[in-house]
Amino acid sequence: MSSPLRPAAMTPRPLIVALQAIGITALSAGGVLAQTTQAPGVMELSNIVVTASGYEQDIKDAPASISIITGEELRKQPFSNLQDAIRHTEGLSIVGSDAAGKDIAIRGMPADYTVIMVDGQRRNSRETRTRGGSSGLQSQLIPPLDAIERIEVVRGPMSSLYGADAMGGVINIITRKVPETWGGSISADTFLSQRDDRGDLSQTSFWLGGPLKTDLLGLQVYGKYSDQGEDTVWAGRPGSRDKSVTAKLTLTPTDKQEISLEAGYEEFSRIQSLGKSVRPENLVSKAGKIITKANTGTLSDDSRSHWAISHKGRWDFGETELSFAHETSKQRTLDPDTGLVSYDGGAEPKLDSSILQGLVTLPFERHVLKIGGQYEWKKLSNVDGENSSFKNGNKKNAVTPNPFGAVSEIKRKSWALFVEDAFDVTEDFTVTAGIRLDEDEYYGSHWTPRLYGVYRATPTVTVRGGVAKGFRAPTMRQVVPQYVTSTGGPTSQTGIMYGNPDLKPETSVNTELGVRYDAPSGFSASLTLFNNDIKNKISSDYTGGDDPVTGAPLYQYLNIDEVRIRGIETSLTWPVTDAVKLTANYTYTDSKRKKGSETTFLGESLDGYALDKTPEHMANVRVDWQVNEKLATWGRANYEGKSYWAAYRNGPSSHIRERKGLTTFDLGLAYNVSNNVTVNAAVVNVANKVLDVDYAPICGAAEAGCGPSGNWMADPGRQIWLGMNVRF
Repeated sequence: MSSPLRPAAMTPRPLIVALQAIGITALSAGGVLAQTTQAPGVMELSNIVVTASGYEQDIKDAPASISIITGEELRKQPFSNLQDAIRHTEGLSIVGSDAAGKDIAIRGMPADYTVIMVDGQRRNSRETRTRGGSSGLQSQLIPPLDAIERIEVVRGPMSSLYGADAMGGVINIITRKVPETWGGSISADTFLSQRDDRGDLSQTSFWLGGPLKTDLLGLQVYGKYSDQGEDTVWAGRPGSRDKSVTAKLTLTPTDKQEISLEAGYEEFSRIQSLGKSVRPENLVSKAGKIITKANTGTLSDDSRSHWAISHKGRWDFGETELSFAHETSKQRTLDPDTGLVSYDGGAEPKLDSSILQGLVTLPFERHVLKIGGQYEWKKLSNVDGENSSFKNGNKKNAVTPNPFGAVSEIKRKSWALFVEDAFDVTEDFTVTAGIRLDEDEYYGSHWTPRLYGVYRATPTVTVRGGVAKGFRAPTMRQVVPQYVTSTGGPTSQTGIMYGNPDLKPETSVNTELGVRYDAPSGFSASLTLFNNDIKNKISSDYTGGDDPVTGAPLYQYLNIDEVRIRGIETSLTWPVTDAVKLTANYTYTDSKRKKGSETTFLGESLDGYALDKTPEHMANVRVDWQVNEKLATWGRANYEGKSYWAAYRNGPSSHIRERKGLTTFDLGLAYNVSNNVTVNAAVVNVANKVLDVDYAPICGAAEAGCGPSGNWMADPGRQIWLGMNVRF
């Protein structure tokens, strides 16, 4: 195994020979041209990664399926948030119930099954949201483009290293290091919509860094500002503003030690206005007649402040890492009397989260042993306002009684210990085995093992595979019986939902087998097969009763489902000539619910149905052409297959909503005006393709045969992207 901690055995590279033989076209997003104007995309050549094992190693030796997107690549492609950065990576999809709530799914698993980190520190702001989802917020609260060195995406469970929520995978954003001399960069760009009912976006970011005292103390400061105009189409994108600033001091008292102190603040505001991105009223079918029910807009402010201190040491015996991080996340909504009312009734939830973690890496002749631990403390406060959030006719803001009483504050403590060993069985075969113990005050102890092998068959071929157990702990709200909120959403089955102290963690057994080929010419291809079996999946189900105050249906969180997800990931990089490169990827995801009690409103079992909003097929093909030393051009084709939305609260009609497949094309260029200035331009979705949204009336409680059955998502359509990056 090749690692900076010990001499490499051989450094052979991965292979894949049979993409054509099995009838699958290897497709991958993004390409990287040689020379100074690398085109954007996903790069899986020889690179150093840290996320797969917790220490630096070559990506070819990493015990996981991992992709890298570099900051240089990101600065040459349309980029406004984390979704844009990784959407063309195999195994990933961007899903949601509307344009405001899109989020990242890895291998068919929803966004809250993925850990998002910055420099190895978790982002925990998701739980400020009333129903646990982030409504895409997690994709916004990231460092600005100019501060990003690279993004590492691990597909598959990493619970043995990173604990709860890493059942789907891990996204680790690595920021730039303090340079030896002062320097910086500024980026400014805009997305101009070519549809009258879609909003425009403008944004800028900066990064500045350098030594305060040479070889001892360095400083970097970075920030961003963006302004997204609100769509004027129902189910469209909300208007938003995002601003942030972060400062980081790095002290190197010796050449073997590094101490970092970081602090930052970010604020993200979002508005959904009646008559713009929100329908002024919902149409409901009742007794064969269409009636109207007033709707509401929302205006919310999400903020996140954080600070962290860390120490890294390289010693004769190995490496050590120790860090403490604290963040405070808040969500604020306007008072209902202003006319803009959110579903959480004016509540202002606040989440305080502190994490202390340490890692020791010990290299031996044929081993690299890691021993680590983590202690986490969370407090979620100001949630009592959510108990009065349900709005039903004239009983707006009526307090919903709960048989367990009320709660205004939720606290949670947990700790974990883990050990993992990478053992070179031979020079060409490395086995990584690890186990983690998590102890939580709500659900007790949980063991999570992992076993993974990497076999370097030839200097160009690598075979890898393994089995891992994953788990996802219930959220803080889900396990507290006193917690009550509305289910949310403009459906006929909106109701009251409360927590369940008897919930078990969701668990999964995950296997994968892959092969990769890397030729000296730069040609590479890979194929990975994966299978995930999930048990105790958490969902909310109707209790059979109604709330006596509002008359709304009563729901409770339950472990009701088992899910099987299996699929194929392929990628291809082909330097056709010195100036032309083809990159492509393809993902097939077959997800099935099984052995669960989840049903439609009419009682039909949802066994056999795919997971909500999970495309079966995803593909991207990209061609890059380095015209000359200054000009690089690119074109990309993107395909997203059909997906379904099947859930109890879809309504009495039991309609399974279907979003059809969509193919789009993008064209772009990057031009180096000078060594320090690059301008970019692109046409995103050249043909202006969108899918029509199904606005059929919602079914009333006693209706059947009506209601929407088609697309639920408003697509952005054609956009013109113009940008400039200046380095100094």
